[in-house]
Amino acid sequence: RRLFQRRNFDRADHGSPTFARNAEKLGTQVTVNNDMRVTRVGKVLRKFRLDETPQLFNILKGEMSFIGPRPPLTYHPWPYGEYTSEQKRMFEVRPGVTGWAQINGYRGDTSIRRRIECDLYYIENWTLGLDIKILFLTIFKGFINEVIKREIFNMLL
Repeated sequence: RRLFQRRNFDRADHGSPTFARNAEKLGTQVTVNNDMRVTRVGKVLRKFRLDETPQLFNILKGEMSFIGPRPPLTYHPWPYGEYTSEQKRMFEVRPGVTGWAQINGYRGDTSIRRRIECDLYYIENWTLGLDIKILFLTIFKGFINEVIKREIFNMLL
């Protein structure tokens, strides 16, 4: 499978709306809560999950799908050569913007190993029904659930 340039606002190496210029020199490559590399604009984009919208261009180009495992990285959490043969299967499928790991809460500052396990589960158990389930859970957990949480929080204030 050929590598592609995943489009997003999170280009820590070149400066971006979400990351400060030269942010990679400040440490970790995984964004964590209260990450000092994230700009004010980035916090807003990430809060409303708008930082993923440039990936729609990857979908239109046929390099990604809406649902699938997140694009694996050849350098993080470890170099490509250190992935197991089972884990290397992630590089053989079309990556997605959302997937089984994300709807199960493994995004951002969470266990990389659990994310990989979820991605492998998706690869091994893919069905159209699973994609439909992920789509609905992404909408519910990602968008509707956030609105409900905010409304309940505002009612309690």
